[in-house]
Amino acid sequence: MLITRTRPGADRLVKRLQAVGITSTCCPLLDVEHLAAPIEHDPAAQGYILTSAAAIQSLPAPDKLGDIPVYCVGSHTAEQAKASGYKNCIHGSGNGKKLAKLIARKERTDTGKLLWLRAEIADEAMKKELIGSGFDIAETICYRTRQVTSLAQSIETALANDEFAAVLFHSRRAAQCFCKLAPELGQQTKAVVFSAQIAEVLQDLEFADTIICKQPNDQAMIATLQDMFLLS
Repeated sequence: MLITRTRPGADRLVKRLQAVGITSTCCPLLDVEHLAAPIEHDPAAQGYILTSAAAIQSLPAPDKLGDIPVYCVGSHTAEQAKASGYKNCIHGSGNGKKLAKLIARKERTDTGKLLWLRAEIADEAMKKELIGSGFDIAETICYRTRQVTSLAQSIETALANDEFAAVLFHSRRAAQCFCKLAPELGQQTKAVVFSAQIAEVLQDLEFADTIICKQPNDQAMIATLQDMFLLS
């Protein structure tokens, strides 16, 4: 398998795949640059929003937040936030608009503001949904992602020679980067992706098949790969 997600998530996935007998190679297509140190806790904050685990290190210290909710776009981000000491981590199903609907069910619009720790370039569908529901949203740009400009020659050769059974995609931006690089693909190489939105980006590439995980998290991706190769 060829893993295209950013580090350190890519390295964790390599180990999880190895544990179930799947060999993989890291090839991050995005580099993360952190722009903000941990911010000060805002007493008016009724909750914090993370749409990527990359933003966790910019949250105020866990003891400052106490039981104030940290809303996470998916289970992976929530797991990482909990591991970093945050108590009240609530996650959606990996989609910004769905996370907005979850927040709207749990929060009132007149008890403070929501603080979104975001990337420099981000899908703003969640923000629009929350504003439309009457919430006050404040934003801090705390990291940026940069697309790589080339693949290692060894990776390009392996792709062309069908040495990777599948290429794994966790984000639209990584898929967009892969399309720009447009490496030659072997006839049997498949794409395994977190969502239909990612699959749409890849539709013009000549993958043998594009398989969408049942849930946008690593556990579902591993299960998908096990099903593909009948591993248990």
